[in-house]
Amino acid sequence: RLLGVFVAFAGTALVLVRWTGDATNLDATHFGDWMVLGSACILGMRLALCGRMLRTVNEIRLTLWQMLLSVPIFLAGGLTFETVRLENLSWAPVAGILYQGIVVAGLGFSVQYYLLRRYKPSVMISFNFVAPVAGVLLGMWILDEHLTAGLLGGMALVAVGITLLARK
Repeated sequence: RLLGVFVAFAGTALVLVRWTGDATNLDATHFGDWMVLGSACILGMRLALCGRMLRTVNEIRLTLWQMLLSVPIFLAGGLTFETVRLENLSWAPVAGILYQGIVVAGLGFSVQYYLLRRYKPSVMISFNFVAPVAGVLLGMWILDEHLTAGLLGGMALVAVGITLLARK
């Protein structure tokens, strides 16, 4: 499994570096790509910690506590770093925030914890390597960029790594 993690991580790094074949020409300036990788790493760490907590706590209770503790932190960050104009407030952004909070976060994390209770954390965490690759592919599609050999090689390494992690 450790080999699978290293192979998948190497594939993800190869996708994010966007190696063009010249070892002296690494294009690692795509900050958003690296943010996606950082996010995937943090989600993996959260999954590992929650896997331990699920031994003694119900998945619904864990999701509720996670949301109750994080909402004030995100609210403080939003008020600190964003300009909030109540005169522009309408039903659409409020509905979007409620949808993200209830459906995406609440239901999504509850289902993820349900699966985490039934499968090993190493298997569940392995699929986080797909997020950076999907982010890069989506960005390429939106920006009309072309697939490179490095990107294809990186995706192949991610697939091999996930296969090594998920096998019995």
